Amino acid sequence: MEFSNSDYDWDYFNISKNQLCPPYPSCIEEYVGGQDTSNCGD
Repeated sequence: MEFSNSDYDWDYFNISKNQLCPPYPSCIEEYVGGQDTSNCGD
C-alpha cells in the first residue's frame, strides 16, 4: 500500500492507538497520533 497516494481521502485517515514503530514516513506523521512504542526495541 502506498500511503502517499494523493487520491486517498486523508480527512478520515487515523492510525492512532496502534503499535507502529518510528520512524514514520513523512506523509503520515501528522496522522500517527499516540502510538504504543513499548515493543519497538529501542
